[in-house]
Amino acid sequence: SIQQGMAEALGFQAIVDLVGDKLRDVFHTGDVDIHWIDGDEGLIHRRYTYQHGERLNLPSFARDLEAPVDKVLRAHQPLVANTVAEAIKLGMAAAKGADQARSIIRVPVFAGNRLLGTVGLKNHEREQAFGDAEVRLLGTIAASLGVALENVRLFNQTKEALHQVEERTQELGEALKHQTATAEVLQVISGSVAATGPVFDKILDSCERLFSSMSVGLFLVNDAGLLALERIHWTPLGRAQFGDDLTAAMESGIRSVYPMPLPDTVAAMMFDKGEVIGFRDVLNDPGVPRSVRLGAQRLGITYSSLAAPLLWEGRGIGTIGVTRDIAAAHSESEGFSPREHALLKTFADQAVIAIQNARLFNETQEALTRETASAEILRVISGSPTDVQPVFNAIVGTAVLLLASDTAFVFRCLDKTFSVEAGATPNGAIPEQEFPPDMPVDPDHNFPSRAIVSKKMLHLPDWSVIELPEHERRIRAMFGIDSALYLPFVREGECIGLMCLVRHRARAFSHKEIVLAESFRDQAMIAIENTRLFKETKEALEQQTATAEVLQVISQSPTDVQPVFDTILDRAMALCGAHIGAMTRSDGELAHLSAYHGVSQEAHETMRATFPVKLSSGSINARAILERAPVQYPDVLSNPDYPLLAAARQAGWRSVLAVPLLREGQAIGSLSIIRE
Repeated sequence: SIQQGMAEALGFQAIVDLVGDKLRDVFHTGDVDIHWIDGDEGLIHRRYTYQHGERLNLPSFARDLEAPVDKVLRAHQPLVANTVAEAIKLGMAAAKGADQARSIIRVPVFAGNRLLGTVGLKNHEREQAFGDAEVRLLGTIAASLGVALENVRLFNQTKEALHQVEERTQELGEALKHQTATAEVLQVISGSVAATGPVFDKILDSCERLFSSMSVGLFLVNDAGLLALERIHWTPLGRAQFGDDLTAAMESGIRSVYPMPLPDTVAAMMFDKGEVIGFRDVLNDPGVPRSVRLGAQRLGITYSSLAAPLLWEGRGIGTIGVTRDIAAAHSESEGFSPREHALLKTFADQAVIAIQNARLFNETQEALTRETASAEILRVISGSPTDVQPVFNAIVGTAVLLLASDTAFVFRCLDKTFSVEAGATPNGAIPEQEFPPDMPVDPDHNFPSRAIVSKKMLHLPDWSVIELPEHERRIRAMFGIDSALYLPFVREGECIGLMCLVRHRARAFSHKEIVLAESFRDQAMIAIENTRLFKETKEALEQQTATAEVLQVISQSPTDVQPVFDTILDRAMALCGAHIGAMTRSDGELAHLSAYHGVSQEAHETMRATFPVKLSSGSINARAILERAPVQYPDVLSNPDYPLLAAARQAGWRSVLAVPLLREGQAIGSLSIIRE
């Protein structure tokens, strides 16, 4: 009886009420409830609740997935609580406004593996009221309820789908006259994402076929804000009416006036109103723009015209227009029908789609290329923390390709000169042996110096119209350079380098190109700064390590200074890249050799035999002690007064540095190091 009733009832609540009523009859009880889960909102709705034979209207409550009752039901298990304590323990305490039952059965209702809700029986008079028989019977009814309600859901979905199909069929029927043409255009759009030409041609072909027109034209607003003729098609009808010679003459005349300013054009009217504009008779209708009327007068003809604006984000970017013989006009007052107005507007919208698709595609490709290049350079930066050369090589190699340049250079500044660190052409890296020699920082001599001195970008798009310094005149004659962009590397107010991009043709770098070039410049700066910080950190760590080692030796040798001297001298030589080192101690009149490293035993004995020396001897160690300040000979071979010049030539010494050992302002010795 319950299953038969559910089969006959199709409404959701009707089935719930039917099942609830039948359960009260079958089980001779006035305590039945049916709960339903709302998965979207996480609520459980009390769709049917009877207590003591009276229907209650109880509110929904939040579902708790961690509650014992929910876990048991999700496991396809019935829930039986034959005492009040069991019910409360399982989370089945009475809701507000209801009495606590003494015995409860609750079985799940499933559709497949989806828990839809529960069916419950309660007994308020006694505990231990329910057994296996009631559980089985209630489970059977719950299963039937799940099937019935799933059928209702499927029926409603099917009904809704059929309704949507009917509506869609009606819409397709209304649009059938336009569908073929617009579908063909869309097909071309999908196959020509990066180029607008094929789409424009297809649109004009469709207009030619569908509008009984004489001519079809497409016009676009160019970068200068002028209306430019993009395409014009003369149809067989137009050619038949005017003949080939007159048609060619009319097209030549039309092309001669474009690009033209927007004022007094149909385009300006459409951009202002944002709608399609048509005229039955361009010579005699009121409101025809002056430029259109004059054009018809020059041709000595009149015609009907229809034009639709190409609008993007509320801005006019072009128009599409058709003309036809007045004899083929739609009516005495209209040259084209409302359907034709709508169709031309559709074609205009599709032209906009093609334009924006191409723009977005090209911008996406450019952005992807830029991001890929940037990521590759950043990868090189991360992999070369101690050497900027791989980064410079990657930057010039990428910049020369992405910025449509013929050569790219990175220069480094050193005092009053600058030199090439990396160079590339579209064919690859420039070998180091082909780098030009170091150049002076002289703004009168070369363009790079002007960017270095000003610390500002220098953009020279056409060398043929400016006065060139001597250096640029020479390289223009040699390599045909006609434009350049210079971007200085400025750190803490000082120019430390420069990126240069040159072209063999006079052409300005666009804003996008300059922004991209600046990003490459910034990456070069990152690499330089990373390398500097890495080296400074490494040097600081080495110095700290050396200091710690010396302190360790001091702590281990409180009565003997020789191990300390030896350690200090070794660490000083290592940190300073020296090949020979010496330490002396002074008694106020003589300097005594305390340590001498980096030489053979024979040379060591020879040197030791020359000590002690008088502080008046003029040696570099004696000078450091007497002057209580560092003394340096950057190149001893260029200093004829150097006391050990012969020994320096024999051993290959070049640079010598000596610093005093000071205690309370008094020199007590010296430390000296020598580089080859």
